[in-house]
Order: sequence, then C-alpha cells, then structure tokens
Amino acid sequence: MAASDLPIGAILPYAGAGELTAMQNDLEQKGWFICNGSVAHYKQCEDLYALLHPLDKDPPATFNLPNFEGMFLRGYDPDGRTDKGLPDRYDPVTKAASFAVGSKQDYATANSSGGFRTPPLDGPVGTVPAWDRFWTNETIVRGGSCNVPLAGRSSDDPRLEFPQETRPKNIYVLYIIKFLEGAEPPVGTVAQFLVTPPAGIGGTYLRCDGQAPPDGDYSDLGTCLAKAYGMAGANFKLPNYLGLFFRGLDLGLGYDPDWASRASAAIPARKGNTNGTTQRFDTGPPKKPMWLQIPLAVDTPDLPLPDKVDSPARAPASSGTAAAYTDTNSIVAATAAGGDLETRPANCSVDSYVQAKALLGDAPGLPVGALIAWLADDISMAGPNFAECNGTNGAPDLSGRFLRNMDGGSGRDPDCAKRTLGTQKGDLVGSYQDEATADGSTSLAIKWPLPTATYAVDNEGGGSVNAAGFGATSYPLIGGDPETRPVNISVKFLIRTK
Repeated sequence: MAASDLPIGAILPYAGAGELTAMQNDLEQKGWFICNGSVAHYKQCEDLYALLHPLDKDPPATFNLPNFEGMFLRGYDPDGRTDKGLPDRYDPVTKAASFAVGSKQDYATANSSGGFRTPPLDGPVGTVPAWDRFWTNETIVRGGSCNVPLAGRSSDDPRLEFPQETRPKNIYVLYIIKFLEGAEPPVGTVAQFLVTPPAGIGGTYLRCDGQAPPDGDYSDLGTCLAKAYGMAGANFKLPNYLGLFFRGLDLGLGYDPDWASRASAAIPARKGNTNGTTQRFDTGPPKKPMWLQIPLAVDTPDLPLPDKVDSPARAPASSGTAAAYTDTNSIVAATAAGGDLETRPANCSVDSYVQAKALLGDAPGLPVGALIAWLADDISMAGPNFAECNGTNGAPDLSGRFLRNMDGGSGRDPDCAKRTLGTQKGDLVGSYQDEATADGSTSLAIKWPLPTATYAVDNEGGGSVNAAGFGATSYPLIGGDPETRPVNISVKFLIRTK
C-alpha cells in the first residue's frame, strides 16, 4: 500500500503546534483539512463531499467540514452494546435525534462503581416550614423512604458552584481529514495503534512518550511541534500522550467550557486553547438527578396519618430539580463522599506514535495495526486494507468506546493494572477499561432541608413525618445518568489490516 493510497475521508490526529492559520494553509496545500467546521468549496474536494453526503445529487457550491472542536471521538455503536446513552444522540446541525455515524452526544454522569454516599448526618440540620419545600412527586408510604435530590447546576442555587461538564484527563490535538487524492499524511500526524506496532517503523514513527527523539534529522518534526512539548537541552521533546484521552482543539465553540484553565506541564507559559495543552478530569452534575435516600418513620402524636399521602399537584418542575429549593434560608449543602479514583468513559487503550519524517517511495501511508476515524456509512470506500472495529470478522470491537493512550508508567491511569485483554490484565495495548466516576474539582453537593422537628406532610390535612435513625449515619446516593461520558462525536474506527 503506497502512502498516497490512504483513503479520502481518513481522519487522523495531528500534533502540530505552530501558528494555526499557517498550519491550516500548509495542511490544505498537502491535501488535508482541519476538522473545525470551516467552509470548503465543493469544486476543491468533490470526492470528500460525495463520501460524506452520498445521497446528495445536487451538491452546493460550499459546505461545512466536520467539526471536532472540543469533541472526544467515540466508536459507532448503533445497537447500544456499550453506548448506554444511545437515545441521547442527535444530529449536531439539525439537533434532531440521530443514531448515525457523526451524531453528537452531550456529557453524562453516572454514579460511581461503589456508589457515592453522604457524610454522616449527625442530627437534623436546617428548617423547612412547609412540606412542599421538601417532597418531590412521589407517594410517601408509611415506614418507607424519601429521596432527596443531588444539587443540580450552579444556577439552581447561586451559593453552590459545580463543574460545567464531565470529562476524562485529556490533551488537545487537531483532527485532520484527507480530501485530495494522492495526498500523504504530513509530518506531525499521529498513528494510534490498537496492537503492538510492527517492527521497522522506528525512525519514521516515534513513540509519544515525552522523550527527546533519537539521533537523526528530525528538523521537519521539530518545526511542526514548535517546541510546544518541552525541550531537553537544545533538542525538542515529543508529545507525551501516555494515559491521556485526545480532545479536539476548541477555538471558541465552547464545547470545552474550561479551555482557559488548560496548561502544559512541559511549557508553563503555554496555556488555554492551544494544541498540546492538557486538562484534568472533572465531574459535572448528572442530567438525571441522583438522590439521597433517607428512611422515614411516621410520627402521629395528634392526628392519625393515612397509609399513603399523595399530592401530585405539588410536584416540582419536570427538570428533576425541585422548585421548592428556592428558599435560600432552608437549603443545606454537604459534599458527597466516596467515588472512583478518576472520571472516565468506557475505553480501549492505544499506543500513539507521531510521524517524524515525510513518507517516501512505496512506504505505507499508515502502518498495519493503526487506526483511522471514518464518518461514512460505506467502509468499502476505505479500500480492502481497512476493517471496521466492530467485533466482526476477527476485528477488535471499539463499539461505543473511546480511545485512551496506554499509561506506560506515567501514573495517569490509576486503574491500569485492572485493564483487561481477554484473560490478561494490565497496561496492555488494546485492553479494555470500564467507565468510572470520581468526585470533581468541586465536590458533588447534596442539598437537603432537614427540619429540627417534623416534616409537615400536608399543611391542609395535618400529620407529620420524622426522618428516622439519623445519628452518625452515612446514606447512599442512588440514580444518576446511565453512564459516565464526555461530549462526543460518533465515528467508525477502522484498523489497517495489511
């Protein structure tokens, strides 16, 4: 397979960190566009348009390229085998529900594997004058339990601040897409291997482990990386992707709400939305609320209480955040305890190598075992040397999964020893890892109004309910979203097989 045979429509990460306009112009001259939603002319890339819009028989003069700004890429999973939030996917342009390749999905936050809990509730705190400041739309059963919602976004209560999204540890890359027949991958392109890289790629491809390159002429790569990943004396360092997820560089769309806090460990002065900056994981509030479940006992000293009290007319707003929590005098907040060691989505490990030299002669455009992302339904257009990673015909299964770089001793993956590859465990290329949910930069907060005496169950019919057995007790949180994931775009991951 010659370098020029890499299919039109192939999408690869790019580590270049120079001035953006200059990089964009250089890449375009070499037959590659940046996936940033910019306008392309149909006459310049007819084959790419036909691949992305196969049913359009009347192409426009211009069209928008795919936009991966601020996005994580997720393996296409039309059956929802791993993608537990499949019903949440939508077309990023029309916003209509869509399960198609290229569809978008907002972040979600599930409970942790061990479950979040409250801190010990040692006695009642706060006061609530009326029951409708506490109960949600549920039936209260004698001797049953009550659910109290986890605090939502900061707008629910200005005294509580929350992360704006859920995301794993990540590093910015540019995603580029091939549009010109015969175009070779440029220096700075990143090959993500799903298997052990083949022998003989050294010199042309260098592992992205943060080290200085070996002896040799790597001036083109040095110009491409622009010293953005640190220096070792007079020599530049390679990107250090170990243990990290890739995230598309966000230049203003706002899909990365915390872009301003991004930084480079290698170059402290390099901050914000520039290629190669990193970001810690964070945990935003779930879209479907978590609940604090408190057992109740019935106290009826004056009036008999019926077995059930049900007042749906007093239900809160359908958003799941009780309108009753607007009384700032009766809200009490506490941080949740527990959680996993980090926040991450379900993923598969890869080993990343940067292309260090221009490809010459009949050198392959991408080594065997490396991946490309693909936005077309028809994978036959990628040619006979690529297979879809959907678990069929002996191919690996990346359905619904994100890609994470191997830890490689970096310590960024605290659970790397538990990763699985068949019967094997450990930090292995191609190994799987389940999702996890940790406390975020601002702790998950539970807000509840606990009275000093009794809960008024019905301020018209009388009766009361006490929270039972508080003492120094920690209560579990239940509920939350079906899975933990960052904002993402669905792609087909194709592996080069020969």
